[in-house]
Amino acid sequence: MQDIYYIGCYGGDILKHRKVEDCNLAGTMKMKYIISLLKKMGYRVIVLSLATDHSTGFHPIEELRIDDQEIHIYIPYIMIQFAGKSRGQKTGVFFLEKYLTRKLSSNSIVLSYHSLLYGDMLTKLHRNIRFHWFPQIEEIYCLSRGELQDPGFLRKEEKMFAEGDGFLFVNDILPRIYANGKKYAVSYGNYQIYSESPAINKKHTNLVYTGIINTDRGAFLLLDAMKYLPEKYHLNVLGFGTEENIKKFIQKSEELNSFFGDRRITFYGTKTGDEYSKFLIQNHIGISLMDDSETISLNAFPSKIMTYLGHSLYVVSSRTKSISESKVANILYFCENKAESVADAILSVPQETNDLAKQKLKELEAVFLDELREVIES
Repeated sequence: MQDIYYIGCYGGDILKHRKVEDCNLAGTMKMKYIISLLKKMGYRVIVLSLATDHSTGFHPIEELRIDDQEIHIYIPYIMIQFAGKSRGQKTGVFFLEKYLTRKLSSNSIVLSYHSLLYGDMLTKLHRNIRFHWFPQIEEIYCLSRGELQDPGFLRKEEKMFAEGDGFLFVNDILPRIYANGKKYAVSYGNYQIYSESPAINKKHTNLVYTGIINTDRGAFLLLDAMKYLPEKYHLNVLGFGTEENIKKFIQKSEELNSFFGDRRITFYGTKTGDEYSKFLIQNHIGISLMDDSETISLNAFPSKIMTYLGHSLYVVSSRTKSISESKVANILYFCENKAESVADAILSVPQETNDLAKQKLKELEAVFLDELREVIES
């Protein structure tokens, strides 16, 4: 059985020397899905995690054996407090490099979740050892984060994965720019299908929004859209964000509930695992709104869309290019980033079970599995 080393800030395990239950939840969920497919293909997956917490001191290496085909290794690091901030992730990169230098050969296979933290290190190591390296590009950070949008930063980031021997991409647009003629596979997110389908209640329709609470990703726009919907529509929100944004969101929600004379908007904080899945199944329509500026719309694909579909929800989405040109576009309901347009899209969703979602996910997983096998075995 051949090993695949899978590098990322994986979290969620219960550990002795660090607390990483809340580390990069979306990234961890995507990694879990890729791991399940690699195991199905017959590989043993060794996850090398750079997940850290903020407690100071030395955090030793920790290893968890999940089963015969899956091992999680949490890389050691030293965390210090400096100028009121926790600093220590770069020490993890130092220890990761030492670990990889000992373990890797030219026959080794490495899959890496793209990160500004260790991208340079992997590029240099790949030049020296020539292992088989497949970067997983979920986002070009210098295109999606305002503070990083600088041509110099972008060129530097692109060099962090350009030498990969093949790629995993999150949408169909990124490979046109970054595949460089090499093999690649595309996965929009987790294609897992959940057995239950939401019960349809034509007198009461539940909407759900999950994810970050800020002005860029549409949570506040969705509140404005509620003003244009009949009283049968109720909005359930799972989200995280800065204390200031959460406070503003809750305050605006309560003001709207007072205006409606009914509790039509409810904020539930965050949920994970089975609790999260059970929560989604209680809803009928999942909402995914994001900035539709060109740099972001070409660069990202919200993983929540696939999670909604996996729970047989209908999906209302912003009309960004990476989504409107995807293989799921024909089963989504698009809107412009205006409150009335969002409401109109919601009103256009059928009041019946979404039978197309599961079939589409089965098709996408079969295609991705073939592509992934071809990338790794080429």
